[in-house]
Amino acid sequence: MDPPAAIEEQDSRSFLRRRFLEVIVGMNKKNVDFSLHGGTVVSGVFKGSDKDILNFHVSELKTPIGVQSEALLRCTDILSCEFQMDKLD
Repeated sequence: MDPPAAIEEQDSRSFLRRRFLEVIVGMNKKNVDFSLHGGTVVSGVFKGSDKDILNFHVSELKTPIGVQSEALLRCTDILSCEFQMDKLD
């Protein structure tokens, strides 16, 4: 890859990473519903993720067997998630 193309690719990756991190920050303290393997649905308040986006930190996690005040959900266990957003800035 020639240097201008490498620089353009690096700029594109940097832009996408920044936008992704802005989305993660924008989801902080939003209500979220997670669909898990096996048909289980849980909900709570999104608090963040680890740097590799392998786990989500959720508070007030409502599960079929009760409420956990704080929990880590492994992303490999999540099929989908739906956030309740007010408005994106």
